[in-house]
Amino acid sequence: MRKKRKSENLPEPGVTRVAFVMLAKTLGGAERRYVRLARALAEDGVYVSLFANLETLELLRHNRISLGEIKVNMVRAKAWQNSGTSLANVGRRVSAVLGWLVLAAALRQGRLTHVHLVANHGFFVFMMTLLSFRLPPMSFSIFGMETSKSGKRGWAEITAISVACLGANKVDCLMPGYQDFAKRYTFARRRDRIRLAPGSFSNYADTQIAKKRDIEVVFLARFAEGKGLSLLPGVKARLAELGVTLHAVGAGPLRHQIGGPNVYETVNSYEILGRSKIFLSIQEFENYPSQSLLEAMASECSIIATDVGWTRLLLDESVAELVNPRVEDIVKSVIFLLNNPALASQRGKAGRQRVIEDHTIERYVSYFKKEILS
Repeated sequence: MRKKRKSENLPEPGVTRVAFVMLAKTLGGAERRYVRLARALAEDGVYVSLFANLETLELLRHNRISLGEIKVNMVRAKAWQNSGTSLANVGRRVSAVLGWLVLAAALRQGRLTHVHLVANHGFFVFMMTLLSFRLPPMSFSIFGMETSKSGKRGWAEITAISVACLGANKVDCLMPGYQDFAKRYTFARRRDRIRLAPGSFSNYADTQIAKKRDIEVVFLARFAEGKGLSLLPGVKARLAELGVTLHAVGAGPLRHQIGGPNVYETVNSYEILGRSKIFLSIQEFENYPSQSLLEAMASECSIIATDVGWTRLLLDESVAELVNPRVEDIVKSVIFLLNNPALASQRGKAGRQRVIEDHTIERYVSYFKKEILS
């Protein structure tokens, strides 16, 4: 077989060929957002490919997320496993790193102009940026961070972000706090590569606003740390005592913490949200820019949110009840909104107007093409 010359791996002049790389263990709001972004770029005339493992493709299929015109390249690479020091876990980690080397070789052969890693600044991004000198221009996103009450960052995280920003061509930060963090631990000459996204977006065309809202209160999120599960059982129980039904919708490792009726999964969040009067976004550290929250606003739900982090980048008192993260405060706001349906409806409509005007995919595509791909 004839060996390819180096020039045969280069993209055609003037043609933008972008690869999104996704090795997801779960399919959260961020992953769904970047698939939609990739699809919109493809519809806008950009050649887009998705390098994903079987687990990711199965998650996309299970959640009925269409890839549209995106070309799919299935890879055998795995996501990184943090927990455990057994021989089996060590073996999985070695296998993951070997898979990343194969992935890097495939990206190098792809005649690409840009590679975007749909991943935070963890070990995967750290390793891929070490290989960046062998790859097309590369970027990654900071769309989530492990948050502690102390706010302190460990040396491993600081090292990872420093090396990642050194090797990446651009860094896509979802909120100002993430951008500040990246700039703080990045060499001065690289800080101009760190970009701030203009908000977020969702697919508002899929909204299904019902004529009659038969769900009084809904909590729709991944059942995981930081999502408000320390508050939810108490809120659910207290509302039940008052004759108010709360639906807890989602899946995740902490599912066992939520007892009682009306706890279930869905693959159509808009159908549930369109039937709901009140949506709870009660995360412990940060509600911005939750995909479920955006979808709830687009569905004209009346919002109750914990007043934490950068939540006020999206919400204020004209569209939401902003409360302290306490069971009684949340319950009090639920009863207030149920007793004032006209105000709840007014806020729901104002919330929808805000997201469909300010948090659109068109705005994000324009930002991504100008600030990340250029």
